[in-house]
Amino acid sequence: MTQTAAGIRECLSIFGNDYPTPDGTCIRDYIDIVDLARAHVAALHRLIEERGATPYEVFNVGTGRAFRCWSWSADSNGPTD
Repeated sequence: MTQTAAGIRECLSIFGNDYPTPDGTCIRDYIDIVDLARAHVAALHRLIEERGATPYEVFNVGTGRAFRCWSWSADSNGPTD
């Protein structure tokens, strides 16, 4: 998306148009890159402090808000759903 906005790519390709959504595109949960980095740092701190009850833990760092791919790309400022 950013490459298209910067003129590196001529157009943005969205694949898939047969999903059960209003425009046929799939649904994704987008996350801000800074939030993802913070989640990784928090996970490392937890490992270092050995606060986990087991040798491994699973965390979902999604936002919990899903958006159709086309609704996201239709507005470069973010999702429209």
